[in-house]
Amino acid sequence: MILVLLAQTLVTGRVTGDTARPISGAIVEIKAAGLSTTTGPRGAYSLNVARAGTYLLEVRSLGYSPESRTLRLGSGDTLRVDFALSVVPQELAPVVVTEAEPLPIGIMRGFEERRRAGFGRFITRDMLAEREHDTVAGILRGIAGMRMVRRPSDCGGGFSAATGRGIAAVELSPSTGSFVTCGGGTPMAAACYMSVYVDGVRIWAAGSRDPPDFDQLRNNQYEGVEIYRGPAELPVQYQGTGAACGAILLWSRISQ
Repeated sequence: MILVLLAQTLVTGRVTGDTARPISGAIVEIKAAGLSTTTGPRGAYSLNVARAGTYLLEVRSLGYSPESRTLRLGSGDTLRVDFALSVVPQELAPVVVTEAEPLPIGIMRGFEERRRAGFGRFITRDMLAEREHDTVAGILRGIAGMRMVRRPSDCGGGFSAATGRGIAAVELSPSTGSFVTCGGGTPMAAACYMSVYVDGVRIWAAGSRDPPDFDQLRNNQYEGVEIYRGPAELPVQYQGTGAACGAILLWSRISQ
């Protein structure tokens, strides 16, 4: 809409909502003239335009649709321009309610509780299923801080599990898992060998002979695997003698 008026330099008016209620604090601007103001408590505003010409008068306020008018101003008079702004419907962000996945029952309940606590490393059944035909040794190699130690051929070959910690980090003694023998007493490489549990029962600990060969353990045998790479990560119930190098917990596959 173009208003043609001569000899006008003062632009004034009121800004209201679509219910005629005054809008305080609305921004009123004529950008081309470098003019800007805000409305008072009654929605009133005024702008003094120094030069005649055609200008765009713009009004905006939070929660309302902006509006504008094109004005052709002369000099020396007053032009009243009122605005009735329309309310913009406010779309609130949706509230998403998620229910925590229930804990499993049976032996895997503890596995899931510890996994949610965030200590250690966990390999779930789904992760094992992605490498269904691989060995546990194969999947452990992908865990940061793990070391798979080759067993001598006269011990049956394969690999045993140790942490990546240097042996200087623990006392060099059989009780800490630094030295291990297998077969007929053949020494294995010095390493920080990890205790091994199956379904919560310890089957091997530092100081024992013949650490398990993880190349003989297939991923499709297990429901989940927990890896704790040192005593600081170990849950309380698995701490104690032989825990200086951490532990691996294997949980047998549950038929479904």
